This record gives sequence, C-alpha cells and structure tokens, in this order.
Amino acid sequence: MTVMIGGTEYVPKQPKPLLADAQVGWVCQLRNGETRQLKYVETTHPIRYAYEGNEGLTVYVDQCGKYKKTGDDPRDIISCEPLAEEGTAEWALYQMMQGKKVASSNGTVYWQDKDDNDLVKYTDGYGQIWIQTPYMFLRCVGASGWQLYSPQPQVEVGDWVLCVSSICDDAISAINEIKTRILQRDEQ
Repeated sequence: MTVMIGGTEYVPKQPKPLLADAQVGWVCQLRNGETRQLKYVETTHPIRYAYEGNEGLTVYVDQCGKYKKTGDDPRDIISCEPLAEEGTAEWALYQMMQGKKVASSNGTVYWQDKDDNDLVKYTDGYGQIWIQTPYMFLRCVGASGWQLYSPQPQVEVGDWVLCVSSICDDAISAINEIKTRILQRDEQ
C-alpha cells in the first residue's frame, strides 16, 4: 500500500508486532489484568510465544499477543517488558532462562539446566554440582552484583606462560640439566 503526499509516493512503515523483541523471561500483562512470564519463544513459522496459564497448561499467542485470530480474549497479551534491572538476581535468572551462564559477585558460576526440569545449578570450589529451583535461587542468592559469565582464556600448547612457583623453577632446572647431558653426550 502506498500513500501520495504532495505528488510524492510513500510506502508507510508497517507497525512492529507487540512481541517482536520479546524474549524468554519477559513479564507480560494479559487483557484480564493478570501478569505472566514468557516461558518459550518458538521461532518456527508462524512464530509463537508461550506462557503458563492458570491451570498449568501452556498458552500460545502470536506475535501481536493474540490468543485467537479474531476478537479479544482474556488470554491476549497487551504489554510485555524485561523482567528486571541488569545485575539483579532476577536479571540473572532471566539470563539463565535464555541459556546463558551468569557469575555472582563472588565468582560462582550458575546456569539453568533445560534438560533437568529447568533447575538452576552451580559448582562449589571442590567441583561438586549443587542444584536448586529457580524459586530457591531467588530466595537464597545475593540481590545484586550479577554479570554474564565469560570464561577466562585457556592456555594452549605452545603459549608462553610465566612461572611463579618453585615447581616451575624445578622444571626449568630439570630441562636445563637434560639439555646439558645431551650436549655432553653429543661432544663425546
């Protein structure tokens, strides 16, 4: 569809669908006044968004937030926004719902296991994996200081590293001794 204005033809921009930018974890207000959190975003055609209804059943809506193609329905989504301010525990849970790992202010790394009932998992300093529900995660962790986890670069074979312990000194001495023996053997 085009519009003529002063002899110039214009193509008006199509309005962006209500849920075009929505992601898993965003909070949505329904037409009936209730709020729900998005559980899934299906990117197959047609794109659908899902939240958990009152009966525990999954409710699907289209990109415009409509439950039905025609008319209004109490299950329609009328607004949607991100759940929490960046750095908060709620924000961290939202990031985990999107499949990202997060780190607490003390450096503990947390993730949500989609293959294990969406449980939140983390490891202690001894390599033991601990598990808790998202509800318990929000009740038991620090309220702020959260960030996305970015692993430290790994050292690869051939990289130069700085030795800072006596073990390294011992290793260097052993290597030098081997080199000396090889040189002495070759001279004979």
